[in-house]
Amino acid sequence: MMVELAAILVNQTDLWVVGAYGSTRDVALYGAALRLGFLAVVPLLIVNGVVPPIIAELHVQGRHPEMERTLRSTAALATVPSLVSLVALGLFGHELLGLVFGTFYEGAFVLLVVLAAGQAFGVLMGSCGVTLMMAGEGSALLRVSLLAALGTVALEIVMVGRFGTVGVAIASSIGLAAQNLALVLVIRQRFGIWTPADLSPAGFRQIAQIGRKGQTP
Repeated sequence: MMVELAAILVNQTDLWVVGAYGSTRDVALYGAALRLGFLAVVPLLIVNGVVPPIIAELHVQGRHPEMERTLRSTAALATVPSLVSLVALGLFGHELLGLVFGTFYEGAFVLLVVLAAGQAFGVLMGSCGVTLMMAGEGSALLRVSLLAALGTVALEIVMVGRFGTVGVAIASSIGLAAQNLALVLVIRQRFGIWTPADLSPAGFRQIAQIGRKGQTP
C-alpha cells in the first residue's frame, strides 16, 4: 500500500504543483500532455503484467543470471515500441494533441515531449520495481520510492517558480529517472544483476528464443 501511495505521489504531484502555482490554462495543457505522454510507458505496463511469476520463480531457485537475461530481454521488448511512441510524439505531437483534445491543446507540445521522454527512460530501465517486490525487497522499494517522491516534489516546487510548467515537467522527468536509476542500483547491489534493456543483437536473439520455447529460458 505504501509503495502504491509513493507511486501516486511521484506520478501525480506534478499536476498538483501546476494546479497550485499555475492557471487553469496551465492545468489543462499539462493534464493533456500527461495523458498523451502515457503512451510511452504502456509497453512496460504490459511486460510488468507478465514477468512477476517468472521473477519469483527464478529468484527462489537462485537462477539470477537467467533472471537478468529475461529481465533485460523483456525490457528491450518494451523499449522498442516506447521509443517509437516517443519519436512519433516528437514528430506529430502537435497534430495528435489537436486531434485528441482540440487545437487549444497543441500548446502542450513541449510538455508532452519532456514527459514522454521521462516515461521512455523509465521503460529503458526495465521492470526494476517489480523485481524488488517479487524478490522480497519491498522495504527497499518503499524507501527509494518515498525518497524519490519527496525529492521530486521539492524540485517541482523550485522549478515551477523559475520555468513555469515546463520546469515542472523537467523536474518530474528527472525525479522519475532518478528513482529508476536508484532501483537499478539497489538490484545490482542485492542480486548482482542488471535490469535495463539489452538492445544488443544478443538481447533480441534472447527475445526470439523465449518466443520459440514459450517458456522461461
